[in-house]
Amino acid sequence: MRDNPCARRRGFTLLELLVVLGVLSVVTTIGVVMLARLMDYHRDVSARESASAQAEQVLEMFRADASAVLPGPEHVRLNQSSGELSLVVGALSTETDRDPSKPVRVTYRVKQEGIGSVLVREELPIEGANGAVRATLRTEAAGVYFAAASGLAWLREWQQAEPPDAVRMVIEMMPEGGNIRGRRPVVRFVDVNLGTAQP
Repeated sequence: MRDNPCARRRGFTLLELLVVLGVLSVVTTIGVVMLARLMDYHRDVSARESASAQAEQVLEMFRADASAVLPGPEHVRLNQSSGELSLVVGALSTETDRDPSKPVRVTYRVKQEGIGSVLVREELPIEGANGAVRATLRTEAAGVYFAAASGLAWLREWQQAEPPDAVRMVIEMMPEGGNIRGRRPVVRFVDVNLGTAQP
């Protein structure tokens, strides 16, 4: 009796197994590469969100200071060449309320350190206190820019006695980690109309 050729064949040939293994290795390689790209993208997005949140926190503090500027001569001074904006505001009496009877000079100063900039917020009591400068903020930034508005013009310097109509802060934060090449800074800004607080 003759053997049926189809009945003899019970497994796969070596060639068929090699083709299946080759296809599986290509699909696995593509999956690993796509997963690595997806993880890099997630790290970049997370770093940008963190930098954006940090910039928003700084801008919120600036907004609170600028909207509490007290009326008076030279209560707003801006010198972009030295990277400094100085405001006279009421001292914080609680977390949200300010006491105009205790004026404080708040200075936002940009210092160059290494390859980047550092934004420092300092408070100096104007009268009665011991005169010690208290730094309340220190954060790294790719760049910080200030401007003061007079009418329709934004000026980089303000040394007049009367306060400007508005002040602006632009902050560039570089996301940490993530993809080094091709990184772009996160840029945020705020314009604050100076409705000077009454003492």
